[in-house]
Order: sequence, then structure tokens, then C-alpha cells
Amino acid sequence: MRIIHNLVLFILMWGLKVRRGTYPFRQWIEMESKKEKIIKSLQDNSDFPTYLLEYISLAVKFPYKYFQKADWIRLVSAFYGCISKSPKVELPITLPSDEKQKEADWEYPNRTWNLYSHMLCKTYGWDLEYVANMDVFEALAHIQEIVVDEQLDREFYYGLSEAAYTYDSRSKVSKFNPLPRPHWMRKRIQPIKKFLIPANMLPFGVINPEALPDEYLPKEISKT
Repeated sequence: MRIIHNLVLFILMWGLKVRRGTYPFRQWIEMESKKEKIIKSLQDNSDFPTYLLEYISLAVKFPYKYFQKADWIRLVSAFYGCISKSPKVELPITLPSDEKQKEADWEYPNRTWNLYSHMLCKTYGWDLEYVANMDVFEALAHIQEIVVDEQLDREFYYGLSEAAYTYDSRSKVSKFNPLPRPHWMRKRIQPIKKFLIPANMLPFGVINPEALPDEYLPKEISKT
């Protein structure tokens, strides 16, 4: 039985490898949702093998009951093979954040596809079949523009209300309090540039050359 499951998995992964292009939008969303469950299952030790099989099944579009008894190392390798086929999306809206998002009271499993497809269909008049087969980057780029428009509209109407201002009785001046923006719409914090400090300007003390890497040790600045 294991030999047959290994063979089925090999054929499916070979087909995925030679397939042109990446996953369409709906399939990608469903796989990303399943990948989040895989990550969470590693933290609480729940249903990790099942989520892994379901992820591979979504990628190859084939029931996992036909390869679930394959060697574990082959299944893990297939999982990474499926991930490698996923499109690389670099958009501000996809930037990771340390902020904890509170789950909505009306949340339900696999809501992401319904939410995103609703936004695109409502804004552009596309049907569900068209949205499901869109290029991932193109779909997410349009979703970002929708969210930006909504945010800017909220900021405009918020700025017209009294709630946007606080009055300082000491200075007798009203201060504007901007509406918070999503993390990906804020200005990014730039890394501090490193620069050399002349040795004669360093504070008094003893520097052990063996305690610091060479790049952090003081260097003489040439005057030429």
C-alpha cells in the first residue's frame, strides 16, 4: 500500500512541477488559509498531519486519501514543493506585522475567499468565476487599491467631525488627531545608517579587539 501511495504522490508532484504558471487566486487563498492552520497546529500540537495532507491536496487538486500513507519524508518534501510553486507577491498590503489582529465576531472558517471576492465583484462588477481565476498579484493589487480608497474616504469624513479634534485649554488651540491607518499604509521605519567615528572622538575606555567583530571596531579616518 505504501509503495502505491508513494507512486501516486510522485506522479502528482511531477505534474505540478511541469505545470505552467502558478496557482489561480481562489486556490492560492485557500492554500494560504490552510498554511496558517499548519503553523498554528505546530504551536498547539493539533491535527498537523491532517492539515499538511489537506494543503497538498489543494495544491495538486487530488484527494489525499490516495497518498496519505506515503513516506513522511516524501509528504514533507511535497509540501515544500507546493510552496515553491506559489507566486511571490511583494505588495505593501502583504507585509507582515507584529500587531495582533482581533478576530471579528462574525468570523467563520474560510471567510477570506468570500471577503476578497465580494470586494472585487462589488467594486468592478466581475463575476466569481473570473475572480477565482485571476492572477494573484493582480487581484491583491486591486484589493489594496479598494482598501486605500475606503481608508482615505474614512479619513476625509472623520476630519470633518468634532471627534477628530481635542481642545487644549492651556494653549486654547484645537489639535487634530489623525485616524489610525493600517500598518502597511504607515511610513516605514528606516534602518539607522552606520558611520565611522574618528578614534579621537570615542569616549574614554578600553576596547577589547577580541570582544567585537572587525566592522564595529574604531578605524582611523584617512584625511586623503
